Amino acid sequence: MEKTALALKWRLALDTLTEFIAGQPEIRIEKGSIVIPAPVRPEFYRLFDEARRSVVEDLMPGYLPGVLELAGRHAEARESMIRAAGLEEVVVSNPAGWFLTSPVEGLSRVLFDPLFDLLKGKTDVEAFEHLSGKELTAGLERLYQRGYETWLALSLALSLGAVASYSVTLRRPSEHREWTIIRAGKSEEAVPPPAQSRAISLDHLPEHLFSVPDFIIRSHDNRYYAFMAGLNSAIATAINASADREWLGYDGPLYSDSGPLLIFAGGSLDEVKLVADASRICRPDVVVQTAGPDKSSDGECVGRAKYWLDTLKPMQGSFAILNGPSENTSVPEGVQVLQAGFEQELLDGIVAGIAGRKDGF
Repeated sequence: MEKTALALKWRLALDTLTEFIAGQPEIRIEKGSIVIPAPVRPEFYRLFDEARRSVVEDLMPGYLPGVLELAGRHAEARESMIRAAGLEEVVVSNPAGWFLTSPVEGLSRVLFDPLFDLLKGKTDVEAFEHLSGKELTAGLERLYQRGYETWLALSLALSLGAVASYSVTLRRPSEHREWTIIRAGKSEEAVPPPAQSRAISLDHLPEHLFSVPDFIIRSHDNRYYAFMAGLNSAIATAINASADREWLGYDGPLYSDSGPLLIFAGGSLDEVKLVADASRICRPDVVVQTAGPDKSSDGECVGRAKYWLDTLKPMQGSFAILNGPSENTSVPEGVQVLQAGFEQELLDGIVAGIAGRKDGF
């Protein structure tokens, strides 16, 4: 393979990998097949993974300090939440979980197929570098935004005085026929009551009977706050939606895997157990839209915050957390802008909005 101007660490890692493959005739990596015998598989993948990590370190050096800070802050928030609410664990689903545990390793996973294509001869070094840059940029945008959003949810819960955690466990229909009936709008059932939980799972299926919070906390003053990062599609009708909440009708799916963070406040678990059913969504107290890792995503972040403001009509407003100075971005009326970071000042600005909520509507 021809040498390029890319940083030497990546090139050395690739050379080491290809030399190992050349010295193991039993390894066959061809356009139509891959054969890596068990005896040499551990060493192959050690070198393969080292090559992927080297690409990340060479192509994304400017982002790594911020990414590593996010991972450290997220770990601190998880441990603090475990202590405060008496939990056993806080789980973030993969691939964001991999990214937050080991940022370089987690981000390098997007290069699995591209690197194999390079070894197969389906592409050359220059094309691989170009594709890797695109894949890493897109992956970083997605994973950083998700990681920051979950850090924010945990940190806000702590700032609100979390002392216990609750979750709503939905049944999962096992037969395709039942799913078909439910999707046809012929299912009405009760949302289960929230139960105290020893774990928080920051995850939800793209489609379920109902949209329910990722987690609910009880504060030291016996208030309840529900958090949901992103939206999934609800297909059943709830017969026990809280009469103490305002419900908004909607047409079409509300699914979104890139925000917003929805926050609901109430005086009882019943008030905050349901986010949405097949035809209506609970009006949230606060909506927070976060951006990606740099200021290039700020404009889109503000646009989405405005969209959620108009669509979900949060009682205490819609927040956009930006990376750059707000004077460089046009901010619509009604959207509150905060500077991204990990400081208590950022959290206090959002907590003040949540605390403005009074029971009833």
